[in-house]
Amino acid sequence: MGSTTSPRHPRRLICLLSTALLLAACQSGKSDDRPGPDVRAMQWRQIPLTELPSAFFGVSARSLVASKDGFLLAVRPQSGRSELYRSTDGLSWKPSRPSAEQMTVDVLAGQDGDVIAGGRLFADGEEVPATMRYRGEGRWRKTELLPDGTSSDVVLATAQGTRGSVVVGHDGGPFEAGSGQKKGRSLRVWGSTRQDAFGPPHEVVCPQWPDQPPEVEALVDEDGFTVWARCRDAWGTSATFTLESSDGETWHKEQRHPAPLAPRADATSPSKGARVGQIVPWKGGYLALGSAESPARTTGALWYSPDGSHWTRATSGEDGFAQSVRVDAAAEYAGTLLAFGTDPAPDGHPPVRTRVWLGTPSGRPAKPIPAKGEGLQAVSGTWSWAQATLKVSREGRFTYRYRVMRDCATDAPPCDDVTTSTWGGIVTGTLAEGPRGAVQGRVSSSNMPEKRHAPGSSVRVTREAYDAVGLSIGPSVVGIFCRPNAYDERCHDVHG
Repeated sequence: MGSTTSPRHPRRLICLLSTALLLAACQSGKSDDRPGPDVRAMQWRQIPLTELPSAFFGVSARSLVASKDGFLLAVRPQSGRSELYRSTDGLSWKPSRPSAEQMTVDVLAGQDGDVIAGGRLFADGEEVPATMRYRGEGRWRKTELLPDGTSSDVVLATAQGTRGSVVVGHDGGPFEAGSGQKKGRSLRVWGSTRQDAFGPPHEVVCPQWPDQPPEVEALVDEDGFTVWARCRDAWGTSATFTLESSDGETWHKEQRHPAPLAPRADATSPSKGARVGQIVPWKGGYLALGSAESPARTTGALWYSPDGSHWTRATSGEDGFAQSVRVDAAAEYAGTLLAFGTDPAPDGHPPVRTRVWLGTPSGRPAKPIPAKGEGLQAVSGTWSWAQATLKVSREGRFTYRYRVMRDCATDAPPCDDVTTSTWGGIVTGTLAEGPRGAVQGRVSSSNMPEKRHAPGSSVRVTREAYDAVGLSIGPSVVGIFCRPNAYDERCHDVHG
């Protein structure tokens, strides 16, 4: 999570009442206390799922921060390693490849454009906790191994502020489903002042399930460093505590929860039915991200507080966050506000669906959301999936090629084997725009009409979520097609 200077300290009042010289001394450094956009009156518009990149299919947002040159986003797929993306406008995204590609980035934190990433680096045959700092233009500085880190350390949170940086991990990882093995039982906290190297970890007992990490939150502001944790294991042991430090080296445990983190610890609630999953420092205050529960349903929600104590639920516009079950991440860059949320797939099974909202501050014109729209222009081009390709011209001509397996009912072995399939099926035809932008037409020719692709069969091409298209011939759905070379679980093993 990111961090910026908060208004919790009485020094702010002293500075405002003092001379200009004293004011400059109190606000030295890069901190920016100017109020950010008023999220309470923000109007949020959801970016259509069809306009989101294929890389967002089946992922959930872990961290979203503002850097010096745009947004940086860390996402976690349903399976596999975390991925990093960057965007200058919040609409177009591309991968941000660290110079050390062996590093898996799990969390990000930012302050006044400076960004730090925390995760695990493959070194000397094992993965160990590490950090790296963003240079800009998609480039990253050299990775820094965290002192005394081990292969069981998993980074869970990081924060950055005017006083420095903090990284929070646990030595009970990696947390994997089905693992019944007892591992480490310590929360490990590394602190760094300014841009200095991280010191040795501070350890606190934190018993935890082998397959589930503890809940943690971190904050760095002008008062110092704060870490909150909730630990519980399969054997009935639990612990909830707050750690505080003025220098990132000497830590003391507190039973109370400071105001900004109290909603995260369930010590207070921003509103009735609120469940807070993350606290994000915001210019002039804080955002609480999570969900709002009612007897009828659960929806994503976002709250704002100028001081971490008094919270107001943000308005959400006409479509709002109602189509999500929680808001996972939010950030602002150059006047553009973004919020990421997730909701279950329509049939209730994984993968979850990622949704993105664009926020417009009150009194400002809404930023346009580029859209490919409907019709032939939106589906023209080359599309592919594991066993087929689809080419659609701007004039409406299409060619569908697919691989054919040897049928064991009629052919000798090897048969019914994908590895021995060949490019043999070809279907051609024409498409036209129908009512409301629908693209439909007829098959003109097929070299295998027995495959339900006989000439004259109806054809329909539809836009699908996350930059994909669907193809139906006759009564059968052929499948989902993605852009060539796009990694998408729906179209893996893509053929060009």
